[in-house]
Amino acid sequence: MVVDEAVAQQWRELHGQWREPVRRYVEMLGLEEAEAEDVTQETFLALLHHLREGKPQENLRGWVFRVAG
Repeated sequence: MVVDEAVAQQWRELHGQWREPVRRYVEMLGLEEAEAEDVTQETFLALLHHLREGKPQENLRGWVFRVAG
């Protein structure tokens, strides 16, 4: 997968800001630690695809939590 550097930088920033809150959120939904980590990783992979494809970026935080849940 080829990722534009600007997209990669945006993803790194969002990942840094939201990774822990997303992981805690999915744990609160009842997932064990390892499962929560897997869901978190899959969520951020989906975010990378979303950004790379140039899809809408309004309320990305809400989008990330919706995908994780």
